[in-house]
Order: sequence, then structure tokens, then C-alpha cells
Amino acid sequence: MVCSKCATILPDDSQFCLKCGQAVNGSAKTTLLVTNGAPATKAGTTPEATAVPRWARTPSRPWSRITVWIFGVVLLLGFLWAASSNHPVAQQLREYAGSHTEAVGETVFSVKPRSFSSYKFTVPPGAANVVVSGQFSATGGSENDVEVYVLTDDAFVTLRSGYAASTYYDSGRVSQSNFQATLPFGGGAYYLVFDNRFSLRTPKLIHAVSTLHYNNWWPEILVRLREKILNALGM
Repeated sequence: MVCSKCATILPDDSQFCLKCGQAVNGSAKTTLLVTNGAPATKAGTTPEATAVPRWARTPSRPWSRITVWIFGVVLLLGFLWAASSNHPVAQQLREYAGSHTEAVGETVFSVKPRSFSSYKFTVPPGAANVVVSGQFSATGGSENDVEVYVLTDDAFVTLRSGYAASTYYDSGRVSQSNFQATLPFGGGAYYLVFDNRFSLRTPKLIHAVSTLHYNNWWPEILVRLREKILNALGM
């Protein structure tokens, strides 16, 4: 016998459903049999009469997908906050991130008069706490000075065309100095430039130690997702 309300299988002499309490109609008595793993019925009944009603099946749970999406968005926002916020907790998290340091340029080289030497370096997407730093000294001629810049790829094109360009660091004309330039969050191409264009005849011998340091702890999938979101927002 099958309950007409919740499809629970009941003893043949039941008057009420043991699960939902529904009164059992004696004329609807049916006993399910199982043959080779498939449902069957006694003689006089049809398979349709013993099939579990569609409304009695376990319902799907669309809210589980919504929960996954909400969790993903919260996780992404957490990464964005930890990577770019000035909050002490976010800064501490970045300190535990994967640290990377690499040398930029040569240690000893010559810069011709009316010319400059440049070294390109690349910061990967998702990098935080990006700093290029070092020290340099120039010798040659009566005025041992040189100008050092740190600038973006676009600004370097402007400089190479003979125009003034915006920089993240400008030493002015000095014979030696320590330098440090803090670069923005995220990836990009930059140049470290040693400029001797103001000298008409004297080449400069440069001794320099320059390093690039950053923390990169973003999973690649989050980096791509962040770029898509920023592109969609027009940022």
C-alpha cells in the first residue's frame, strides 16, 4: 500500500500513513514488488499506480549555487582589500605574501654624451608593495654628474622623443645618490634611465646597484577575474 500524499510504502492493513498521518483509502491498496532492481506491482495494478509522484521527489536546491557565487564574490573582495588597503591588518597580510627580488640593469656601464642608458623591467599583474631602489655613482670629466629616472613605458616613449616626461623618481644632476621609487599596485612595464644628454662631450662611467622588490600572492584566476571586473566598470 502506498500513501497517496507522501508516497510512503505502508502495510496493507494500515488506516493512516505512518509518516504524514494521511487517512488511507482502502480502495487504493497497492503493494510494490521489486524485480531485477525495477519496480513492479501485483496483478490488477499498473506501474503508473505505484510510481512515486513527481511532487514527492527530493526537490533541487538552487540556493546552493547562489551560496557558491556569494562566497566567490566575498573571497575576491577580500583579496582586493588585502592587496590594496592601507589598514594594518592588510599590510601585515602582504608581509606574509610571496616576496620577489630581482636585479635591474648592469652594475658598471658607460653613458655617452648627449645620450642615455635605459633598463626595462616588468612588474607582474597582482603585484603589491612594488619598490625599485638602489644606489649609483658617476665619474668622468670635470663634472661627475648624471640624472636618474624611474618612469612608465609610455613616459619613456615621451622621453625618447625629446620631451619632458612624468617620473616616479628624478634624481636631478648628481654625482652619486641612493634612490627609491614606490610603484603602484598591479603590473606594468617600467624603465630605469641614466641620462647624460646634458653633457656635450664627456661620457660618464656609472656604478649602480638596482633592485626591484614586490609581493605577488594573487592566484592567476583571481588576477584575470579582477581585470575583467575593472574592464567592465571602465576602470
